[in-house]
Amino acid sequence: MRFVYLGTPQYAATILRYFLTMGERPSLVVTQPDRGAGRDRRLAAPPVKTVALEAGLPILQPEKITRADRERILADEPEVIVVAAFGKILRPALLDAPPFGCVNAHASLLPAYRGAAPVNWAIADGRTVTGVTIMKMDEGIDTGPILSQREVPIDPADDAGSLLEKLAACAGPLLLETLRDWLADKIQPRPQPADGASYAPMLKKEDGLVDWTRPARIIAARLRGMNPWPGAYTFWQGKTIKLLRAECVDGAGAPGTVLRAKKDLIVAAGEGALRLLSVQVEGKKAMDAAAFLNGVRLCEGDRLEAK
Repeated sequence: MRFVYLGTPQYAATILRYFLTMGERPSLVVTQPDRGAGRDRRLAAPPVKTVALEAGLPILQPEKITRADRERILADEPEVIVVAAFGKILRPALLDAPPFGCVNAHASLLPAYRGAAPVNWAIADGRTVTGVTIMKMDEGIDTGPILSQREVPIDPADDAGSLLEKLAACAGPLLLETLRDWLADKIQPRPQPADGASYAPMLKKEDGLVDWTRPARIIAARLRGMNPWPGAYTFWQGKTIKLLRAECVDGAGAPGTVLRAKKDLIVAAGEGALRLLSVQVEGKKAMDAAAFLNGVRLCEGDRLEAK
């Protein structure tokens, strides 16, 4: 199979590594430029670049795909361009160039959760099932016809990080199997249904802010969906407190009110309550609730705030 691979984060790196183990090597890997990471903003390579370097593959890292980049991508006459979380819009001149087009592995069951953060929002919305869709790309945002799909259950303990690993492990085999059938003219693409379409926008820092007026089950799902980034957080005495793990429990009180602050940390929500299991105060390491309570003067009746 002659193909060029476009991808950037760990999800895409896992898929590329699977392809390599199965003997499928792209003629070129296209990924985003190295970016500053960490507190010192030191340049770091995208995970896909790391895998490509290990495999000795040619790499292209355009800030924006120019005409010259497009010519380089098409120079080896790929049958298909394979895309996984590349992070850039592809124009028709590239989408329509290979004989079998551009094929994308999207981490949701389309048409649900089109967009940049499907894994996070599926968890945050309390879904119990998601999956991977292999589609032929068009000019829209994840609107192209479906080639194949596979469901992946969302376990109650899953956060965005753990679920993304499961989806990547599913996506590699499904994508390769689908591509081989697609190139053999064994698949008839089917349009995405109109019903059930939704959008999963790119995450912002404020998406992690806890709204204590919401039901506890919704807050707990949001906490998992926002982990590892941007993280669910609240405020107490002007300090930011990240909520790393929590569970729903019975309880009632004004939203955000601390119902218990001895050994257990239980906070009232709009419906029910949350037992906070692990937290992180700004400037400090993560700790369990008991350790947190030993170090602060948090009392029953205190309020955790959304500002």
